[in-house]
Amino acid sequence: MPRIFGVDRLSTTLRASTKGENEDQPQENWLESLKGEAAKVASNDTSSSSGGGEISTESNSDPEERADNVAIPTTGVSISDNMVDSLRDKFLTVLEPIRDVPGTARILTESSGGGDDPARYIVALSPPQSSLVKKYALVDVPPFSDDLVKKIRDFMGPSSSLSTILVTCRDSIHYDESPAVYVTRKSDLMKWNLAFPGVEIVMYRLDIPRDCREVVTQRLDGDGPWALDEGKSWTNSTFVETGRPLTYMEWDEDTAKKVLDGGEIPKEEDITPDDEDLYTPKAIREREAGKRILAVYTPGRTFGSISYIFPETGVCCSGYSIPIEDDRAEETLGMGPGPNLDYRGYITTNTAGIERQVAGARHLVNVCGDRFNAIFPSRGEMVVFGGDINERKRILNDVLDQYEKIGQIYEQLGIIGTF
Repeated sequence: MPRIFGVDRLSTTLRASTKGENEDQPQENWLESLKGEAAKVASNDTSSSSGGGEISTESNSDPEERADNVAIPTTGVSISDNMVDSLRDKFLTVLEPIRDVPGTARILTESSGGGDDPARYIVALSPPQSSLVKKYALVDVPPFSDDLVKKIRDFMGPSSSLSTILVTCRDSIHYDESPAVYVTRKSDLMKWNLAFPGVEIVMYRLDIPRDCREVVTQRLDGDGPWALDEGKSWTNSTFVETGRPLTYMEWDEDTAKKVLDGGEIPKEEDITPDDEDLYTPKAIREREAGKRILAVYTPGRTFGSISYIFPETGVCCSGYSIPIEDDRAEETLGMGPGPNLDYRGYITTNTAGIERQVAGARHLVNVCGDRFNAIFPSRGEMVVFGGDINERKRILNDVLDQYEKIGQIYEQLGIIGTF
């Protein structure tokens, strides 16, 4: 039995307090402090307007009276704005280098509203000792702040660059408001795009929110998989399909009538033996050889969920596709690793269906499981595996078996549904 363990937090963490909408918590007695500020402003107004002579009665209203009425016209401070701002969630972001996997870091976010933000990651495309161009990927979108930008640059080092932002699903993009506030809600993706000019932003087409369309540089379509093609100069950051490309057929009028009016099932595209040979598992793996990032379609949490594999660093950023915990001794009486239960939101927030999620996750494990030995999830603890590949696959498939059973029970009870 291989040893399986979670990655501990380092004693030294890099903390970044977000700015702008994410400023520090307001004082509890903010109204009283505003009144005090108003009194000071009123006092300054009276002394400056007197000019050493008599004080005008119009401009010299009693400071105490003005403070009671919170009359602060000269400051431009709005009590309404302060009330709204005090109700906004504030965020504290922590960047932690991951000790057991060099060249990687985890970004955790704490919310004043008690929300559970998903984990985000910084991952080197190659191990730090590699002679290749030092590139990093930001997996998913944390709250933006200048402080966090600096921490990321410091972590990567002066000779490195952030080449791409990889989004596992739309739920891992940070927004400044809750999902119910559609009018003013804005993502932080645009800010990250401006902070790192030229960075490539990759998402699956079905998951791209309307306000993010203009900054997403590559939209993934079809069933994949895809691999990062950096070109001969290692400067490109484009994903190319290594599997069968997404195609469409033009129907003639007769075929369209049979399908649309008569309900006939359309015929599949004719595939020649030569074409079939291009998309065997062996042929796909040959095209993926030497690629530093692989993208695998794993719908479940959403219809556009993607998992990203970094073969050279041995990391899989699985998003929500593999609900694993490394330590469930209390819940399972010491039976070992298993699926995250619903308190982490894996099941009832599933919109693409348990069956579809498990199928995609099994493909990720069985086909690509030899390319990573560490799983960095959006929820739960990171896991680093020891032992051989077959034992690793067995453990992960056992986790998925348990998760599928839990999900089926939920579906039978009508707690969740497939959309």
